[in-house]
Amino acid sequence: MFSGVGLALLAGCASRGELDSGPVYPLASQRVETLDIHAFREGTRLRLTNTTARSFGPGTLWLNGRYGYAIEGLAIGETLRVPLGDFVDAQGRRFGAGGFFAAEPPELLALVELTVDAPADEQPVKYGLIAVGQRR
Repeated sequence: MFSGVGLALLAGCASRGELDSGPVYPLASQRVETLDIHAFREGTRLRLTNTTARSFGPGTLWLNGRYGYAIEGLAIGETLRVPLGDFVDAQGRRFGAGGFFAAEPPELLALVELTVDAPADEQPVKYGLIAVGQRR
């Protein structure tokens, strides 16, 4: 019926594949401040550089108050480039990154945040980042 190549192509067409459940957005955490870290959407990737004078420990990058991606930290001057499709929500749905084979238009990137891990009895610290050049 279908060849192996045909099945692989059909499987690759889904832009928002299902995964195991992802991180849960910390609604209770209040944003401490907005950092001077600009987040740029470059096609299907997110690029950000820590231009502040401080490092941040392990935590999670958040998109649109829903999709999370765990990071080991963000050092002074460090640049991160993360595929947008690697961001996952609590139900295991991927961020709609778009791209050439995407079945749906790219999801708008409106909000970028960073939470830094805290001890188990405390809420994580939440920072806003600056989303640059987001257009439909």
